[in-house]
Amino acid sequence: MPTGSHERPGAVTVAIPCFRAARVIEAALDAWRDQDWPPAEIIVIDDGSDDATAARVAAWQARNPSMALELIRRPCRQGIGASRNRALSAARTEWLLFTSADCIADARCLGQFRQVLTACSAQIMVGAVQLLNTDSPYVQYNQALFAAASPHATAFRAYSLGNCVVHGPTVAAHGIRFDETFWWGAEDMDFEYAAFRAGMVATWVPNAVVWRTHDAALWPWVRHHFTYGWGDARLLAKCLGLHPVETVFFDLFRSAWFVDTDFVLAEMRAGGIRRFNLRVLGGLLVTGGLLAGGLLAPGWLLALCLVGLAGPWWSRRHRMAARPRLPRDILFNLIRWSARQAGGLTLLLAPVGKTRECLHDVPHDARTG
Repeated sequence: MPTGSHERPGAVTVAIPCFRAARVIEAALDAWRDQDWPPAEIIVIDDGSDDATAARVAAWQARNPSMALELIRRPCRQGIGASRNRALSAARTEWLLFTSADCIADARCLGQFRQVLTACSAQIMVGAVQLLNTDSPYVQYNQALFAAASPHATAFRAYSLGNCVVHGPTVAAHGIRFDETFWWGAEDMDFEYAAFRAGMVATWVPNAVVWRTHDAALWPWVRHHFTYGWGDARLLAKCLGLHPVETVFFDLFRSAWFVDTDFVLAEMRAGGIRRFNLRVLGGLLVTGGLLAGGLLAPGWLLALCLVGLAGPWWSRRHRMAARPRLPRDILFNLIRWSARQAGGLTLLLAPVGKTRECLHDVPHDARTG
């Protein structure tokens, strides 16, 4: 829990949960050190990495003794939710910025946040996340999705905790914690939904920018969307009591109707999703019946084609920054949604239980700094 030991007005702690981040962690630390309004402290939570992450952080600290840095090493991986909770407990300032090890902050990022936190009453401030390595077709596709989602961010969803400042005492007063059973992601959406229900006010700070190195190869990109599918299904199941099959069916077709999970949680109930599913199922049955009567192509093939076309149409509708490429986007939409549905269906095979525990009983986290 923040103790407020740093007296500088607007002081911010930067929290960086990481796992196998040896390749990127030093560049991230350099960017936060070089801010026009430097952080009061940096907390790195190494979530059981089996690479040189901790050694790289220790070496960076030795080169930068003037920067207050705390390295918290967890003996085994417990998930990003547990790491974020650890940061909430360890921070010594009222304001805490959550980011990721693969995010490089613009030099003015904290300065932009400081201007807002001293001028408004919001308890959550959301910055922009821009993508690097944009020569990759997978990054270009994700960039198009980001461009559509960011302008429509609501007071509920901060879109990502890759660049988000929260007021620690307010979070503690409402008893809000990250759900540590969100092992594969979506812990940020669950946290933000809890903040929304508690009445916390969020504001958008578009000039506070971090640059993220996103998935530039096919397999990491597919794996990323697999975890997104699992996280969204887990979130809808937890908050609305839906069966995993209901959440997967809904997720498969919601993009064609431009429905985001944040809108669903903020404005809809489980009954709304069930009515949505029944309408879509009825439409598919009618379409399949018509096609079976007069065409060779089965109804599900037409449905998949329509779903694949929805992405490029959405791109044109929202005037995304990246120009849509019809054949590529059809293929990418089908791959992405297949990965998401596979992720959601894993809830049937492996129901969520208790938070994972370490194999070895360690009395407390090992620390340096």
